[in-house]
Amino acid sequence: ERSKKAELLSWVHDHVQNRCVRGYALLTLLWSDGHSKIPLTFALHSNKKTLMQDSSIANNAKGIHPRSHDVRIRKESLMDKNSASIHLIRRALRSGLTPSYILYDSWFGFPRFYLSLLKLFHVHSICRIKKMPKVYYEYKGTRWNLTKLYSIMKMEQEKNKQRNVKSKTEQNPSSNCKEEEIVGSLVVKTSFDTTQEKVAKIVFLRNRNKKQEWLAFLSTDASLPEEEIVQTYAKRWGIELFFHVIKDLLQAEDEFQLIHFTSMYAHLTITMTRYCLLSWLERCAKDDRSKGDLFYQMCEELQDVSIREALFLCFEYIMECMASCMAKKNFDIVTNRIVSMFTDRIPLWIADSKRVSICEV
Repeated sequence: ERSKKAELLSWVHDHVQNRCVRGYALLTLLWSDGHSKIPLTFALHSNKKTLMQDSSIANNAKGIHPRSHDVRIRKESLMDKNSASIHLIRRALRSGLTPSYILYDSWFGFPRFYLSLLKLFHVHSICRIKKMPKVYYEYKGTRWNLTKLYSIMKMEQEKNKQRNVKSKTEQNPSSNCKEEEIVGSLVVKTSFDTTQEKVAKIVFLRNRNKKQEWLAFLSTDASLPEEEIVQTYAKRWGIELFFHVIKDLLQAEDEFQLIHFTSMYAHLTITMTRYCLLSWLERCAKDDRSKGDLFYQMCEELQDVSIREALFLCFEYIMECMASCMAKKNFDIVTNRIVSMFTDRIPLWIADSKRVSICEV
């Protein structure tokens, strides 16, 4: 923060301290399957409007070939964040990755960004969106902002409750029923172009910290249920833990004293490579899915029989045994024979766990 001559240094907003500091914004693209996290690519972003006086590509990139990697990362750092993020995603998809969804926070949650991802890469997005008064979504032929959509959704819910009024059963006053966090959802149009009408689902969620407030999440895949949209977006928290690890444990900020942009980029590359090795070791040690298809085959083999199926099998065995022994007149002999036939037909994994020796009525 005390540096003045670091290359491409600019003023950026620190969300932790809630103030502007000298530094760079680290844009990172992370791959995750819900357990392991692997950084794919990143970009050091500088604010072009607040660059320090001694920082410029012309002064610091002399003698470098214009088509080299050094010039590319410098030009990428001066792009706006939306364009730089699209470059990162394009680079990752060209390597052969096929993600199910792209997750990002409200910083990128604008129609221009997720419609560009859908048009360029044909990959659906799930993101959090802000309560912007000038960002509109079309619902039932009318354009509304997010706050108005929430009030419309609440009004429709109240109308549906009044239409479907039924006799209410008495509830136990001592039962503590937890309120559902999902308030509701709406399917809206995000593109006003008649030739390409894009629909998305907006899910409204009650804020845990402040019950009077609400959050909104958008999915360009409108076929997803509400719970799956929220659960999928929750996996984005892994990138926050990733930043915590590389800053505090791997010392991505404090381990070097460099002023050249290429050197700082190389140091971050080494730091993320170390994180990849740690993530791979954690997966091999803790995650059973690293064993491949054998894990899923074992899960299918060990899948428990439901109680309904177990009771049905028991009654079926008893009826078959009684039908075969009804012709016998001696009750004790018939009873003992039924019990023995029933215990012989019980599956081994049940018979070994609990031996059936007597029959009590």
